[in-house]
Order: sequence, then C-alpha cells, then structure tokens
Amino acid sequence: MEELTTEDLEIYRALLTLRVTPLEQLAKTLDRDPEELRGRVVELHDLGLVLGGLDDLRPGPPPVRLLASVADERARILEESERLRHDHERIQQLTEEFLAAQDRESVAVYTSIEVIRERLAVLAAQARTECLSITPGRADAESMEASRPLNEDALSRGVALKCLYESSVRNDRAALGYAQWLGSAGGEVRTVPVPPVQLVLVDRTVALVPLDPEDPSRGALEVRTPGLVAALGALFDQVWRTAAPIEPLDAPGADAGPSDQERELIRLLASGHTDESAARRMDLSVRTVRRIMAEVTQRLGARSRFEAGALAQRQGWLD
Repeated sequence: MEELTTEDLEIYRALLTLRVTPLEQLAKTLDRDPEELRGRVVELHDLGLVLGGLDDLRPGPPPVRLLASVADERARILEESERLRHDHERIQQLTEEFLAAQDRESVAVYTSIEVIRERLAVLAAQARTECLSITPGRADAESMEASRPLNEDALSRGVALKCLYESSVRNDRAALGYAQWLGSAGGEVRTVPVPPVQLVLVDRTVALVPLDPEDPSRGALEVRTPGLVAALGALFDQVWRTAAPIEPLDAPGADAGPSDQERELIRLLASGHTDESAARRMDLSVRTVRRIMAEVTQRLGARSRFEAGALAQRQGWLD
C-alpha cells in the first residue's frame, strides 16, 4: 500500500466530519478544485479509505481485509518485473559480448538525435516485411504524430507494424487517438505496464537500441549480427504475447458494451463485494474475476477500478 500523504489525511478527516457528501461539497470544504481533487479521491477509493460514488462519498474503514490481495498482486508484479529485468540484463550482456568479439563493421554508433531520426526514416523506408518497436516511458503524442507519414508509407507497402507502449498511453487522449488511428490503418498497438527496453527492429535483420537505456538521448546502437537481432526479436515476442491490445477506432467490438458476465461483475463490485465474494456468487475463481476486471479497466481506458466503475455507469453499461 502506498504511503498516505498529508493531503490524504485531510480528505479522510473531512469525510469523517461530513459523513456522506458529493465530490463538489468535499472540494468546497477543503477549498480545492473538484477536478483536481477527483484523482486523489479515486486513489483513496481504491485503498478502501473512501466508499460510495462521486455523488455520495463517505469514509471507509482502514483496508486491513485488502492487504492479502494487495500483497498477492504486488508479488505478481515484482515477479514479472524481475523476469523482464533478467531478460534486459541478458540482452545487455549479449551486446557487450558482441562489441568485444565482433568487427566494428557489424555495428554503428549514432550520438546525434538528428542522425538517429534520419536513420530511423531510412530503416522504415527499407522495411520489407515488418517493423517492431518498443517505447518505454510516457507517450510523446507529438513524436507519435510525426511518425505518421513513415507509418502510412510502410503500411501502404504491406509492411506489418507492431508497436508496444507503456500503459500510460491510454490516459493521454492525443496519444491514444494516434494509437487507435494506427490500428485502424492496419497496424497493431499494445501496452504493458513496464516496457523492458527501447527498441526498433526492422525485418528481424537490423535493430536500433539506445547506448544507455537510462538516458536514450546519449545515442543509439545499430546492430545487424543475427544472434543478437534474434535475441531482441525473441524479447519483443515474449513481451508482445502478454501485452494488452488497443482496439482500433473501426474495430467491430471497439465500442461494444460489456458482456453479461462483465456487467454482473461490475455491479457486484460496485455494490461493495470483494473479489472473493463476487467470485463465489458468480461461480468463478478469484483469478478469473481479477482478469476480467483488468480487461474491463483497460478497455475503458481507466486508471483504476473505481474510475472504471464511474465510466461504466456514465456509458450506461449498468442500465
């Protein structure tokens, strides 16, 4: 569980005084802008310290009963992060061994951002079968939009485009719009919570990776050695299999409502049921309940379950 801030304590104590109140009244009491306060209230709701909806917020008890499920989720995330870290270290080791054992003709080093951009344009123009990319960190909508001509040209030539972004792209309207456009144009876009490394891989014959993963602005390394490129391709495939797709704008089910099972689960959780009690009522495993809610949350572009519930209500999913 994250550490509670002074602001969190002020919000909780105000709710103890007000008991049941809409977000607007809480904001007025705290002399805060409602839109600025909304995000923190959503996070406190996820912690169990705030109950109800945005129109009837009320204080909840300390979330002791949630510690076990939080611990399980934390352990799973740590395990996944550790696995990706090991994969990243192996790639770095291969890179170091490659530089030590191979001729310099097999590798090119670029330290200028302008040169790197030019090289990316050349590689995109030379692509014949596929272009794969991983972009860590928050999405840069301007950079994504700037790549539109290159992507349009590649797709027009039948080149398969697969792009992996950090999950935060779903919370940036401009970046999400570009990702959905790319999907509608024939590309594929998926997201993961923590992309392992920045990467561009063209036709599985040439790869572009940063010289320093912690500071990509220092330059890039272009490699063509089959063994190293194959390892990078295997890393991409592994992350791609576990990534969540972003549905294109024209996907048949992109704007479809929830299934009966999803609607029932949302209703149970919104009415105060835990994952465990919802699983018992629906005759499902707890793991399945959590998977369904994770998929619904991503589909709605929400940052949390509480926000997903509010969005589902707003879109008429629970009518």
